[in-house]
Amino acid sequence: MKLKKWFSKFGEVESVRLRCPPIANPDVPKKVSAMQKDFHEERTNISAFVRFKDAASIDKAISANGAQWDETHNIRVDRSTGGKEHDDKKAVFVGNLPFDAEENQIRAVFLDCGDIVNVRIVRDRRTNVGKGFAYVNFTERHSVPLALSKNGEKIGKRAIRVEKCNYKGPSNPNDSKKVSQNFIDKRKSFMEKKFKNNPKKPKKSGPGKSQDGDEQAAFQGWQAKKREKRMKKKKNQKVSKKEQFIEILNSKSKKLKTS
Repeated sequence: MKLKKWFSKFGEVESVRLRCPPIANPDVPKKVSAMQKDFHEERTNISAFVRFKDAASIDKAISANGAQWDETHNIRVDRSTGGKEHDDKKAVFVGNLPFDAEENQIRAVFLDCGDIVNVRIVRDRRTNVGKGFAYVNFTERHSVPLALSKNGEKIGKRAIRVEKCNYKGPSNPNDSKKVSQNFIDKRKSFMEKKFKNNPKKPKKSGPGKSQDGDEQAAFQGWQAKKREKRMKKKKNQKVSKKEQFIEILNSKSKKLKTS
C-alpha cells in the first residue's frame, strides 16, 4: 500500500486502516462501499490510522504534517487520541464554501497569510461531503488579520466568508465537567463574599425552604397558602360582581317607579 510505504520512512509500520470513505450511496454501509470501491466521484480524500511499532516514530510522523502528498493534496498528520488542541486565536472560520471544495483549494487562498498548520473541512459523517464551512489553523497569530482580509475571495462560484474563530468549548467531554465545577466554585465563593460584606435578614420560607429544615412540609405549606389566596381572590371577585348586578337592578327598578 502506498500509504504504508510513505510512512515507513518514520519507522516500522504495523498496520494501516482506512476510515471515512467518501461513499457514493449513503444507504449502503461504509464497509460494503469500501469493499466494492463504490466511492463518490467528486471526492478525492480519505482518513486513515497508521500504527507504528515504536512510539518514538509517532513524533517523527507528526513532523510531516502539511507535507505534499501528491500534486493536489497536502497530508494532515496528528495523533489519533489526545492530540494537541488548536488555538482559536491562530485560526479563522471559512464559510459559504462550495460543498465539493477541497482542502488544497482553501489552502491556496491563504498561502500568503503565513505558515498553515492544517485546513479542516467539516464533513458529513455518512457521505464525507463537505457541509460548506472549514477552519484554517496558522502557526502564528499575526496571520489571522491577513486571513480576514481574504473575506469575499471566490472559491469556485462562491464568495467565501472569513471570520475569527469563536471559543467552541473543550474538545474533551471530561473537560466540560471541570469547567462546570470551576464555575460553581467561583460562583459559590462570590456569593459567600457578597453575603459577608452585605449581610441580609433571612427571608420568609418559600417553596423548598423552611426554618426547621423540613423542606417538603414547607413546600406543601407554601402551596396551601397560595391556593388559599387564589380562592379568596376569586370569592372577592364574585362578591363584587354580585354587588354590581344588584346596583344595576336597583337603579332600573327606581327608573320604572319614577316613570
